[in-house]
Amino acid sequence: MKAFTDLNLGFTNAENYRRRANKELLAKYFVRDEYLEKLLDPNVYFLVGEKGTGKTAYSTYLRNNRYKEKHAFAYDVRQTEYQKFLELKRLGHLPLSQYSEVWRTLLLILSATSVLEKSSTPDFLKKFTKLGALKRAIDDFYDNAFAPEIVKILNFVESSERSTSLMAKYGGLHGGTDSKNKVEIKDSSSTFQTNLLTIRQSFEDAIEALRLDTDHIIFIDGIDVRPAEIGYDDYFECVRGLVDAVWSLNNDFLADIKDSRGRIRVVLLVRPDIFLRTGLHNVNTKIRDNSVFLNWSTTYKDYRTSSLFRVADRLLSAQQDEVLESGKAWDHYFPFHAENVRDFQFSSSSVLTSFLAFLRFSYYRPRDINAMLGTMKDILLRRGATPYVSADDFSDPTFRDAHADYLLGEIRDQLLFYYSQEEFDLFLLFFQYLKGKKKFTYDEFTNAVTEFVAECVSSGKVVPKFFESVDVFLQFLYEQNVICYIETDDERSDSERFIRWCFRERTPSNLSPKVRSHVEYEIFYGLTKALNVGRSIKTKKPNSKREFGTVVGISPDEKFGFIRGGIAQIDHYFQFSQLKAGYSPRVGDRVSYSPAVKYGKLRAHAIQRA
Repeated sequence: MKAFTDLNLGFTNAENYRRRANKELLAKYFVRDEYLEKLLDPNVYFLVGEKGTGKTAYSTYLRNNRYKEKHAFAYDVRQTEYQKFLELKRLGHLPLSQYSEVWRTLLLILSATSVLEKSSTPDFLKKFTKLGALKRAIDDFYDNAFAPEIVKILNFVESSERSTSLMAKYGGLHGGTDSKNKVEIKDSSSTFQTNLLTIRQSFEDAIEALRLDTDHIIFIDGIDVRPAEIGYDDYFECVRGLVDAVWSLNNDFLADIKDSRGRIRVVLLVRPDIFLRTGLHNVNTKIRDNSVFLNWSTTYKDYRTSSLFRVADRLLSAQQDEVLESGKAWDHYFPFHAENVRDFQFSSSSVLTSFLAFLRFSYYRPRDINAMLGTMKDILLRRGATPYVSADDFSDPTFRDAHADYLLGEIRDQLLFYYSQEEFDLFLLFFQYLKGKKKFTYDEFTNAVTEFVAECVSSGKVVPKFFESVDVFLQFLYEQNVICYIETDDERSDSERFIRWCFRERTPSNLSPKVRSHVEYEIFYGLTKALNVGRSIKTKKPNSKREFGTVVGISPDEKFGFIRGGIAQIDHYFQFSQLKAGYSPRVGDRVSYSPAVKYGKLRAHAIQRA
């Protein structure tokens, strides 16, 4: 077999496979599985999966290869598109209710132009005259230099007056309307809305008249990453409108077209957390009936038959000169056993378990495995040609550090959808307050959060929303797969521990698993180096559960007050319900209390006279 360092391990970002030079590479490595078959189901409108689970790879494979005679197209939503939406909103053309309508019009035009990309012969255009008329209008608008891209179609919609004028010129307007008969509307916002409706209906007429021989699948990608220049609220309004438009266009229009053997379908690639937050009606039903949900979970016992192992093994075996049986390539390049693996977890004790070492440092995603292989190859190449990877290579600190940086980068990309870079920096800063612990109790976590928020407030830092309370931040870390929680049976001292990771608990019916409070927690193995945890760090400042302060204000009628205390002398809000029995506070009283955090603010609990 080839030396490991001679292998071409492809790309962690599947967009690279859209380039002409890389198309054959993806076809060579790709594993055609049940997810690919499900994507061909005419009822599927959403491809749902975490970052790195392969959403772009599936759409790119279908785009590059006419699999089962299906025509597939992949389009990305870029920063420019969002900026144009914001410009339409600024001009008053785009109230919230219209986001979906604009997207629906864009998707209709994108569908029509995609069909024309495959079928624009004179006979085809002569047969379907409505689409032919719209093509001539588009060609005129773009001086015969049109390429089907979302941003270019947005230009067509944005210039709605000129677009409808050209459509009327070539006889493509809905219902035979022409520019002379159009009612004059002086208000620019109303004019845009009227023109938008005319454009949408015209393309619906043209698509409804088509009689296609093959299916056309339009994949929309790129909504998982928010451009830094676009605020979250503006961005999410746009994304929510897109999700609504994909559903309504497929369900209410495209699925009802009659007498066409070939169907047009729009499929949106989306993360489960984003999909859940859009507020789409009956989201659980749509996940089950109208989505492909990518889940690569497996068990230690069954990993050799898992789809994830097949993908990794295929990447290695596809580059050999001979056909290899399943698992042989992997065992050749990684001939070692994972540490601390018990024999009863496997069907055969003679099977090498090195893949489990990779699983432990991954979130069970194809991108994670591919990134580890690529990182390992880069490190070993600097040392010279290497035929295979040893256990020492996998445990090498250079590899572990590089992989930890990759994982932290993935979390950063995930968080920047919702938060700013400054808020992410504060998120990283928090882990210093765990004093180097990678395993901790609920009380230890509470103390760390309280100390961190107190110091942020004292230094004038704005505390991010995910620090609203101890439990909110705990859930936040769990959802990002930074921590797991550990369950044990209290009735048995020798009971087995159950480790709960969010990415393993997430299912189509439980898109947002909840963390359990008041148990033990552990930071993800692969992140410990990047977060600088795993070694206890001694600090000069003790972490006291009680602090002292002075009552600086009370409201007897509202039954609340404030205590100024702690090392930084910060105000803590308290309610009278937190007072020890028999104590009536007065301004100037010296008290002791337990600091806490709720809604991102410091609170005082269990207050008593000092």
